[in-house]
Amino acid sequence: MKNALVVNDDEIICDRIAQILESTGWEVYTAEDKLGARRVCETFLPVLVVIDVEMQSGVGFEAISQVRRVGHDPYIIAVTRGAYDYKIQRVAEVCGADKVLVGPVSAEKLHAMIQDGRAADLLNRLT
Repeated sequence: MKNALVVNDDEIICDRIAQILESTGWEVYTAEDKLGARRVCETFLPVLVVIDVEMQSGVGFEAISQVRRVGHDPYIIAVTRGAYDYKIQRVAEVCGADKVLVGPVSAEKLHAMIQDGRAADLLNRLT
């Protein structure tokens, strides 16, 4: 089963991303902060993690690091609301993100990132 984690402190955005993933067969778990993200990762070992780096609590980058330290090596997509910013991309990568998606998040953008590179390899191993 392909499972995913969405980490976002905005319930509406979190639900929207979860719906996009569920529409293509993902089992989706959600968390609103880095501690919840770590708990879900330790329990369910998601293959895909989508994390908002601009959460109000300011812990988006920390959440990426927490997830990466759990040790099961998921594909991590960092989401940012703003325009493309090299600094945000670089910090997200240093923290452990595989890709950075500039919002607003759409089904097309998200699916394109999932089918790209390492994520596609991880999914192929599941099937």
